[in-house]
Amino acid sequence: MKLLFYDKFFDSFINLPKGIQKKVVEFQKKFRENSKSSGIHLESILSFKDQSLRSARVDQTYRAIIKAPQAGDIYYLLW
Repeated sequence: MKLLFYDKFFDSFINLPKGIQKKVVEFQKKFRENSKSSGIHLESILSFKDQSLRSARVDQTYRAIIKAPQAGDIYYLLW
């Protein structure tokens, strides 16, 4: 499984509080190890037109937006 970063991801990442930045780094490591882990809570976003977009838990307040592949194993961390 590969996790790629959208080029504008880091524009938002640098604006997060330092504690949340650390959690995002930990999250992406966990996601790469096991994207199907129940602790990640990877969920479809039903209100979005693009059904390949998913939401995943970083902590109780913050969620990551991920584009899931229709085939293969390349995911994109968008937001």
